[in-house]
Amino acid sequence: MLIRSTPTMSIILLALIWFGSELVPVFVVFLIAFPIMAINVIEGVKNIDVKLLEMAKVYNIRFVKRVKDIYFPSILPYMIAGTSNALGIGWKVAISAEVLSHPAFGVGTELYEAKIFLETGMVFAWTLVAIIVGFMLEKLLRILERKLQPWKEL
Repeated sequence: MLIRSTPTMSIILLALIWFGSELVPVFVVFLIAFPIMAINVIEGVKNIDVKLLEMAKVYNIRFVKRVKDIYFPSILPYMIAGTSNALGIGWKVAISAEVLSHPAFGVGTELYEAKIFLETGMVFAWTLVAIIVGFMLEKLLRILERKLQPWKEL
């Protein structure tokens, strides 16, 4: 809750003080994405069908089989939802962190340089790149979702 309430810009600025510019985006994305993922996994665990767990206990189903056939399928939709949210927010936060930290390579670095030189066209071009990469990340997640959940029609 503490990390979720902390302004992203404060996290970026503290990371700039503590780390080199190359690590700032990674650190900030981790701090922003971790609570999203953790909350979703916790919700997934809370929503596992108790009757399935009781049945597994009655029939002495091995722990590995319980994880594979009960826990994983029950938690997976929550993990995918969390990953989708974390990807979207994380990608935006990474670019913001790059704008402030100026790593050697990064969309945020390019956006900042375009701003300094008043190259509006380049700002639009790099924004388009960011949108396309974000879209591709979401598409990859949907492909992974179809592979991990063959029983679910998307």
